Amino acid sequence: MGFDFDPTLTRETVTITNADGIRVSVTPTNPAYVRRFFNRGLAREINVQDDNEAIDAANYLLNRYKQPTQRVEQLVLDPAANPDLWPVVLTVEIGDRVTVVRRPKAANSGVGIVMSGDYFVEKISHDGIDMEKSTWRTVLQLSPVDLSQVGFLDDAVYGLLDSTMILAY
Repeated sequence: MGFDFDPTLTRETVTITNADGIRVSVTPTNPAYVRRFFNRGLAREINVQDDNEAIDAANYLLNRYKQPTQRVEQLVLDPAANPDLWPVVLTVEIGDRVTVVRRPKAANSGVGIVMSGDYFVEKISHDGIDMEKSTWRTVLQLSPVDLSQVGFLDDAVYGLLDSTMILAY
C-alpha cells in the first residue's frame, strides 16, 4: 500500500444541466491547470427547483475535482497472516467508509511520517484463497472521501467553522 496523488480524478470543466432549466459550465481560471491535467470534463443532470442550485452544484463539483487528491489505489489485507483482520475482511462492503493509516515501520525505530485518509470502498476482490495452505488475500479498491461537511450554525458540535466545513447559502 502506498499513498500517491491521483490526477485521474481531476476535471477541468464541469457541466450541470437542470431538468427543465439551465445548463451551467464552469472551468478553473488557471490555464496552467489545463496544460498539466488535460481537458477532462464532468457532466451531470440534476433535477432542482431553482437554477441557482444548479450553479452551486457546478461550482461545488469543480472545487471538488479541480486538484489531484491523495489516494490509495488498493489495499491488500492478509487475514491468514494477521487474524485480527478477519472481522474486517468478512464484514466490509462496497460503499463502506474506511480510514487507512500508514505508520512508520518498526525497522525504522518508529521514525517517519504517519499518513492517514478516509476512503470509500469501491471494489472488493478475494484472491489467493487456498484453505489447504491457509492463505487468503483480500484487495480493496478505494476512492477518497470529500472532507467538506454540512454544518448546523446553531449547534455547539456541528456548527464549528473550520477547514472541513464549507459555508454555503
